[in-house]
Amino acid sequence: YKHASFLFSSGACDYVGYAYVQNHTSVSWEMINLRRPLEFRYYSRNQDCSNNYSFVVKSSVVQPLNYNEPTQIHLAYGDRIDQIFVSFVTNSNTHTPRCQYGLNPSSLEWDANGTTITYTASDMCEGKATTWGPQNFIDPGFLHTILLNDLHPSTMYFYRVGTDEDGWSSVYSFTNPTIQRYP
Repeated sequence: YKHASFLFSSGACDYVGYAYVQNHTSVSWEMINLRRPLEFRYYSRNQDCSNNYSFVVKSSVVQPLNYNEPTQIHLAYGDRIDQIFVSFVTNSNTHTPRCQYGLNPSSLEWDANGTTITYTASDMCEGKATTWGPQNFIDPGFLHTILLNDLHPSTMYFYRVGTDEDGWSSVYSFTNPTIQRYP
């Protein structure tokens, strides 16, 4: 059996996850931005499982293209029909989070600022969540929330999130609900 793992570059026991790669000559992963360097390691053992895994090879350290890339972008209804919350995560709280939005994807004419929060292992209740480590608590980054106001019902808006300093997301879209369908 063969076993490949992806881990923080801090030691053999500090792995994020693993995949069995039996009978494969190559394996691919989609690397998500965990806002830290990662490396990939390959282990092997006898097919009859009679021994422990043996280390075979490891990759060079893989760096994210942008540690502060806006990730986990999502929307939520506000208290009123003319409001939408836009939230996202980055590795930085240095700059005020922003959302540029408008009616045309190539002309985002409005700009809204937001707030930033985070939490640490000491904020968690119990167990593994209170211990720092790849299989326990992983730093969540900074959680940004922006409230968009004065939106029209049944209207498609285009938006992106980020900052000039840390970079911007791609442009996404949403359609504000009709008055009858507002929760």
